[in-house]
Amino acid sequence: MNAAPRLLPSTPMRRTVLALTLAGGALALGLLAPGCGGSSSRGVPPPSLAGVVYDYADEPARGVPVQVLGGGAAGVTRIDGVFTIGPVAGGVLRVGDSSTTPTLLVPFTQDGAASFLDRPVFLPALESGVGANLPSVVGVTTTIDGPTMPGVSLVLQAGTGVSLPAGASTEVRVLGVSPSRLPAPLPGDRAARAAYLVEPHGATFTPAATLRLPRLDAATAGPFDAYRVAPDTGAWELVAQNLTPVNDEFEVPVTAGTLLAVVPSTAPALVDITGRIVAGTQPVAGFRASCWNVVSAPTDADGRFVLTGVPTSYGTFYLRAYPARPGAEFAPALTGTTTASATPGDLSVSARAPDRQRPFVRQTSPTDGQQNVSVGVQVVVTFSEPIDRALPEPFRLVGRTGKVDGRLNYDNPFTVRFIPAQPLEVSQRYTILVHDGVTDLSGNRLDDSRLAFDFNTQGGTPPAPPTDTIAFGLAPLQAGRGDVVTILGRNFTGGSVVTFGSTAALVQAETSTEVRAVAPDFQPAGDVTVTLSAGGVAVGALRPLVVDLRAQVLALLEGPAPGTPLVVVDRAAPPAQVLVRGANVGGAQVTVDGLPVAASDSTEVVGGATVATGRAIALPTPAPATLLTGPVVVRGQNGRPGLTYRFLQVRE
Repeated sequence: MNAAPRLLPSTPMRRTVLALTLAGGALALGLLAPGCGGSSSRGVPPPSLAGVVYDYADEPARGVPVQVLGGGAAGVTRIDGVFTIGPVAGGVLRVGDSSTTPTLLVPFTQDGAASFLDRPVFLPALESGVGANLPSVVGVTTTIDGPTMPGVSLVLQAGTGVSLPAGASTEVRVLGVSPSRLPAPLPGDRAARAAYLVEPHGATFTPAATLRLPRLDAATAGPFDAYRVAPDTGAWELVAQNLTPVNDEFEVPVTAGTLLAVVPSTAPALVDITGRIVAGTQPVAGFRASCWNVVSAPTDADGRFVLTGVPTSYGTFYLRAYPARPGAEFAPALTGTTTASATPGDLSVSARAPDRQRPFVRQTSPTDGQQNVSVGVQVVVTFSEPIDRALPEPFRLVGRTGKVDGRLNYDNPFTVRFIPAQPLEVSQRYTILVHDGVTDLSGNRLDDSRLAFDFNTQGGTPPAPPTDTIAFGLAPLQAGRGDVVTILGRNFTGGSVVTFGSTAALVQAETSTEVRAVAPDFQPAGDVTVTLSAGGVAVGALRPLVVDLRAQVLALLEGPAPGTPLVVVDRAAPPAQVLVRGANVGGAQVTVDGLPVAASDSTEVVGGATVATGRAIALPTPAPATLLTGPVVVRGQNGRPGLTYRFLQVRE
């Protein structure tokens, strides 16, 4: 796709609406002309709602349930984070299920036949906070806290009744929410230093539990008020006034699982921000800009945006640019930057058109109609582009007795290999049947005009099985510390040694056809070549075995000596160093709330070798204003985000 600016569409194009169809278990997003599908008696389509959901690594969040409260419309996000549901009746969207993901309530405004959320929805990770399993009645005073989020705790007195929604787990959690990622702005232009999500949504506490939070605003900013998101309207509502911090800590009553924030009672100074959104040097229409929960109108042909009433209390402006109609006029995209100026100039975006090209089967091996194919063949299907690997069986091999047993493995994101469990029969016809539910990474369904491919095996006496030792592939193609990675092959001899990059891995089990090894802790994250040797001899492979190894953030520690959890960073007097303790973090990029931070490896001697066990962030005094309260994410050399993060809290 070219990064080219979009001209304003003609009037008929502006009336098109997004429609979501469900076929074969896969979601497909397409454009329907007005009056097509689900139209009323007047030929006007019912109202629909579209948007995009990201995780806190700014990656699209797939499979997230979405539902309009009271309206009945529901669906899930696609692999690119886009959802489209309808018809809608009501103005509050529930995102998440409190089981596999957190839950946020997002108010929206219906705008004709097709409505788009005016900002992306950001969902934190459940494992990024503190939590504990609770009984229906708390027997003794219980405090939910832990090193994942030091300084934050939820206290329930003895006798507190805990009512959880049907189907929810018994775990109650508290998660940090960045002030740049709130689902809706606070009333009265107030600026939240951070917010905290009590999960699960719909839980109630009788009498109220107490949420203890560190003071992050300046001491002179008070008095302070506490707000929560109303569980039925999604709007912020006042729950406590004139809170006084004790020992730099607030106590907020919590009666239900929802989002809470403590903010100064007085609104901060405000400023208007103006700029342009461009692709290259050309202005782009159809994008929005946001800053601290203030959102601009969609840009016109000149690319200019205005953000009216942006709070100045954070010491910096965190700007994001994104399509106003993600998936309709542009592919989902997100650009973030910080600036100290109210006239930041141009924000550069990649104005890619949505991918509506259906993938197709580019080639098969054996090819269609091929004769005299070896009975020891492995069947390979190559698609025209990377496909969604969530589908467990992109194709199957069928013979005279039905489906052939074996294992499927991805050579790469667009190539799938089938390894039969036994040699095929001689002089038989076999058919490769491709599943019509295959989709690409934008959710486009496979071109189903050609899904069956035949070949015939050789006749005569079957040849003897091969005696060479060879590796075929890896499963899965992505892993993190402690994950088991399987190497598929034949004639493995036992006692194999597996190496991830330059680091030897623990071999957990081995048979003649597979070796299972545990991803090591200290190999730097990125695209890592996996090698195998047997008896000191390297085992050959059909192609390089490469695993996308991800980094993990395990703890945020204060100072160079590990062991002391970091509660907050005091911007006026920060610690000389913050240690991001982790796995596979050597050389990884560190971001705080999406912005890169300079870091260096923190090393230890492990097993006689010097390895990176963390990334150290050195902070000047005062700490930079760009160090924002938010998620600390690590990215390996391939730029892909780590599997876990921790919530950093910055106090003014």
